[in-house]
Amino acid sequence: MYPSDPQSAPPLYSGSPSPSAQQAESDRSHLNVLSILYYVFGGLNAIGVLFGGFYVLLGFIMPMNQVQKRPGDPPPEFFFWFFVLIGGCAALFSLVFLILDLHTGYSLQKRKNRTMCLITAGISCLSIPLGTTLGVFTFIVLSRPSVKALFEQNANPPQG
Repeated sequence: MYPSDPQSAPPLYSGSPSPSAQQAESDRSHLNVLSILYYVFGGLNAIGVLFGGFYVLLGFIMPMNQVQKRPGDPPPEFFFWFFVLIGGCAALFSLVFLILDLHTGYSLQKRKNRTMCLITAGISCLSIPLGTTLGVFTFIVLSRPSVKALFEQNANPPQG
């Protein structure tokens, strides 16, 4: 059984790192995974920029092949500008999200700009289902006190 003398009892964590060291390693690992996922999500937004650019290009190329107009049809110019407008808006939104995701991935990697990372996580939640999953896990990780301490530590470097 167990010895009655507490001095001769085996150590609680023999050979394993302390719980705080394990938590710090877990936090670093989770932040690195989130950083990579934001880079990947930014890549998906880059594809959105390309699709939007394709529609803009399509809107400018179609007038070169003039369509025969029948009586009562809307003017073909409206249809072409509609492609340009929709494609331009899609490309612009995707570009903004691309920049946000890449900056958030970099900030998570460097443990800086926690508030901006939380804002981007909230915006990412609007992209169902991948962005929602990424945003929720970002909220979970960034709400830990140990992760908050990592970000505060990098915000206020020691004076020396």
